[in-house]
Formats: sequence, structure tokens, C-alpha cells
Amino acid sequence: MHGERFDPREDSERLACAMSANAAAFVQGELLPETAARFARHFEDCAHCRDEVRGVADVISRLAALPDLCEDVDLVPRVMAAAARESAAKARRVRLAWATSGAVAALALAAAALAWLHLPGGTTPPVEFAPPPAALSTAEASGAAADALLWLARAQEPSGAWSAERWGGRPEYDVALTGLALLALLGGANDAVPPERPEAAAPRAARERACAYLVGAQGPEGRFGPQFSAALYNHSIAAVALIEAFGCSRAEDLRGPIDRALAYIRAHESPAGGWAYLGIAGEDPNTALTCWPLQALLLARALGWQGLDEAIRGGFAHLERVADARGRLGYRRAGDFLYGEGTLASMGALCVLLAGDASPLQRDVRARLLDAVMLAGVARKDSGDLYRDFFLTAALEALPRGRGVRLPAEVACSLSARQVRAGAERGSWEPRDRWGAAGGRVYATSVAALILGAGERAERLSRWAAKG
Repeated sequence: MHGERFDPREDSERLACAMSANAAAFVQGELLPETAARFARHFEDCAHCRDEVRGVADVISRLAALPDLCEDVDLVPRVMAAAARESAAKARRVRLAWATSGAVAALALAAAALAWLHLPGGTTPPVEFAPPPAALSTAEASGAAADALLWLARAQEPSGAWSAERWGGRPEYDVALTGLALLALLGGANDAVPPERPEAAAPRAARERACAYLVGAQGPEGRFGPQFSAALYNHSIAAVALIEAFGCSRAEDLRGPIDRALAYIRAHESPAGGWAYLGIAGEDPNTALTCWPLQALLLARALGWQGLDEAIRGGFAHLERVADARGRLGYRRAGDFLYGEGTLASMGALCVLLAGDASPLQRDVRARLLDAVMLAGVARKDSGDLYRDFFLTAALEALPRGRGVRLPAEVACSLSARQVRAGAERGSWEPRDRWGAAGGRVYATSVAALILGAGERAERLSRWAAKG
């Protein structure tokens, strides 16, 4: 065009970061380990590279969701190669002033993904894509989850509880472990029992006994389990499990216990919002504890319970107080990472996604938090920390289809490979992570099963949220 000249200085300013050329290879896991680690550290401080990683991940997710055009053609290698070429050609496209229509289309997709993350409630763009297939639907992962449920059914006590002490944990957490086991067993709530496998009915009976045990463990003040400083873990996990059991069964006899459980949660919220250990003078709320009662309130509201909004706002007020500029959540305050930063951000993100459009979190805090979790999902490897992986997987699966980062198949296979395959403990997992000493084998097996069944659980919770 007449009168226009190419200015290399302007081009240099627009080319924000040369390291962004690594984005596609990073998303696809093709960088050398040392290069991947260096890039992961780099994009925490580089907004340009974070945008690039988000855009590449979203493009790959959307392209992978498209139906096959021809059964004889495998499009996946082409898609992966095209994504890598797209990122590597970014510098050349800048110098050409983004002249090609392919670059414009790719940028538009990335911009749509970023805009979605920064809009309250995640407004869906006008173009609809088919949902991608669940990453955990492999026969190996499915078989591992089924074996886990059978082990849990065998390990249940006649009372309907699971004994922490019997399986290497601490007895004061029997109620919480029973809640986790019940949550895992709800993963097969709608499965038909094959006539050739009558033992498959065992998880169904175990669910019923677990619900009866938890109802019986509720005291007159509404608390599940014994009174001690960490009693809210027992109580809130049991409440979440019974609320989800109600959502699956609509058993009216669970309404009364759930009502009392929610009243106990509301009564023990800190004045400034959030929940703390009980009976300790001056104890501040913490994020690890806050996210369990907040989940219970959000799930109950989605299933029709009323009068919970004020307590929910208080829970989110705590999350907002402890959030930093990178989207990370501290334990008691911003920058306070008692056991690392990954678990807390995933716990908070799950609550944000359960709240949906009704999340009271400020838009920029919400966007940064979801960004941090999505980027953690892009770099996801099997960490061996089951508790952290449970919340990260739950948050990733709760992202709307076509925008989430699903659990990689190799992570599911790695988790399945650590399952005990023979002997009396066949179907269980060894309690080897940070929380294994408290929860034992029941904790490890329940949480591993929840990770493998995260896709089904996310679909169930999203249906309730949509109706609520």
C-alpha cells in the first residue's frame, strides 16, 4: 500500500518473546525435560507466553474434537504437526503483518479462548464444537477403576464405615475416609450389574451401607464424627458425599441429615469468611479446609437448597484474600504455600467452576485462577501426590468441554500401573503420598478411583449445576 513502510523497530516491539516458539512443543510434551522445565518457569512471568500456551492448547483441543472426515485418514499427526508449525512460524507472521488468513483464524481461536476465561460465567462463543472424547475412557483405566470399587466394597466394615486404622491411617478420620470411599463408589451408581459377574453388585450395597453409617455418625448439633480441631474435614467430606448420594438417588431420608450438616457448616464459618480449625483461639481460616465446606454448600445449592448464598460469599471472600497476582492461592494469606501451591489453586478453581455464573469472585481473580490451573494441566505429569492430582483433575474436567485440558492418557495409565494387581489387596493402591499416613490404603484407593472417574463425576455435577 502507498505511503506505508515496514518499521523493524515496531516489529520488534510486537514480537513480545522469542521463547513463545516453544509453546506448541511444550503443550504436546515434545521438549527435552530441561527445556520444558525452563519454559514452565519462564511463562509464569511472561504474559505473552501464557497467552501462546493457552491458544495452542485450545486450538489442539478444538481440532481434536472435530469428527473424522474419513475413516481411512488419521488426522491427528497432521493436527499436531500443524500446531507446531503454527507456533514456530509466529515470528515470520509478525513480520508479514499477519497477512495470511490461516494466522488470523488461529489468532481468533486463541483470542476467543482468552476472552472466555476473562468473562464472568464463561460465556460460550457462537461457534459450537462437538465435545472431545473423555481421556479416561480407555479399557485399562476403566478396568482399574472397577477393580478399585470392588476392593473398597470388600474392605468395608460391617458398620458401613471404612476403618482408617485397619488400613494404615489414623482412626479419627474414619468418617472422612468413609465419605471419600462413598464418593468413589458413586462413580458406578448407574452401572448395570452383568449377570455373569454377580460380585459387581457389591459396590451398590456398599454405597447404601456407607450412607447409613454417615447418617448414624451425625450428632445432635449436626456434626458428622467426633469433636476435635480437624473435625471440619470429617464433617465436610461426609456432607459432600451425602449431598452427591442424594443427587444420584434422590433419597428423601437424606434431606434431614443434609439440612443439619449445612447448618453446622454455616454456624462455624469465620466472621470474615472461610473456615478454620475448631477450638483454637485466634485461628485464621485456611484454604485447604475452606474448600471442602464451600463445595458442600455449592453442591447443595445446585440441588435446590436455599439460604446458602451468604455462607458461599464468605467462602469466596477468603479465596479472594489469599489470591496473588499469578492466580495462586495461599494457605492463610497470599504467598503462604504450606505444602506447595498446586493443590490449593486446584481446590479453589473447582469451587469457582462449581459456582459457575453465580461465582462472587472478582472477574480478574477468577480469570487468573483458572489460567493457573489450565496451564498446570498443560504441563501435567503423574506427580504421585494423589490428593493434589484429585483436585487438579476435578478442576480440569469441570472446565467446559472444548476448552478444558483433559487428563492425558499416559497419566491415567501411569496411575493404573501403580495399582496392586494380585493378592488380597488386588485393586487397591499403596498409601505412599504425603497424606497416606493419615488416610492409609482406603484414602489412596478412593482418591485414585476418583481421579480415574473424574470425567463421569464432572458430567454429573455439571448437570446439577445447569438445573440449579
